[in-house]
Amino acid sequence: MKEQVKKTGFMKKRRQDLLFYIAFMAFPVIQFIVFYVVKNFNSFVLAFQGYDAFQGYYFNGLENFKKVFYDIAHEYYFKTGIRNSLIHYGIGLVIGLPLGLTFSYYIYKKFLMSEIFKVILFLPSVVSIVVMQIIWANVMDGMIPEIYFAKTGNTMLGLMANSKTRFLYLELFNIWVSFGGSMLYYVGAMARIPDSLIEAAELDGASLWEEFFQVVIPLTWSTVKTLLVVGIAGIFTADLNLYLFYGTGAETDAYIVGYNLLRLTVTSKLDGYPYISAFGMILTAVTMILTFAMRFVLEKYTWEDVEF
Repeated sequence: MKEQVKKTGFMKKRRQDLLFYIAFMAFPVIQFIVFYVVKNFNSFVLAFQGYDAFQGYYFNGLENFKKVFYDIAHEYYFKTGIRNSLIHYGIGLVIGLPLGLTFSYYIYKKFLMSEIFKVILFLPSVVSIVVMQIIWANVMDGMIPEIYFAKTGNTMLGLMANSKTRFLYLELFNIWVSFGGSMLYYVGAMARIPDSLIEAAELDGASLWEEFFQVVIPLTWSTVKTLLVVGIAGIFTADLNLYLFYGTGAETDAYIVGYNLLRLTVTSKLDGYPYISAFGMILTAVTMILTFAMRFVLEKYTWEDVEF
């Protein structure tokens, strides 16, 4: 009898746990279905359709995908966009990530003028991006040419007008405006490090270099990994804020895949949407592969595998 009561109580608890789990997971699952599956279903269908003014949308198989692959292989702006997207991600990985971690550590340690740096670096995150773009454009395309003329007596093109400096100009702006968001994560992760561990490292005679690489980064590595995976997921959706600077008329040499997709969406008519949908599906498939590959690498090799 006692065993039956225990079994009944155990089953009741299992049912309660299952109901709690279902209630807990229902909201995010519904959100995913409504805001991703339902929203993108039409895009999926459009990728396999064509458009005719007389019969409307009709099934045309893989024709849109063939056209996208042909344009990727032959059109200059497609090749430029893919190249610039990879360069943009590489710059964020090689320059943006180390700088973000370094400045976050500087602020975390409350070194000299760290509060001033915090305001300067977080300012683009709280001020409208349009305001920051106006300031940036006036400095880079207005002030620098004027200073150069005053010093040398020679004229120069603004950094955005010059094809040799245009992409660098845009990258610097994006690093600046995105610094605050990433640093917010890094500083928050560093703030959770127990003070006793930092004090123990100092008592052991660890230098700032050793403390940073052997204590701080290993304990914030989970945050860094998350941002690296998210960065891969957005590799072909980043638009480099080109629409903010140029609208739909950006120079071809500055194209990036995310901007190209945005430009096509804004400027296309009904007959262009199937092509855009096919383009988006191809980008989604490639991004999924890259994201899972990055996740696999980060799970297999941890920060402890790096030797200094």
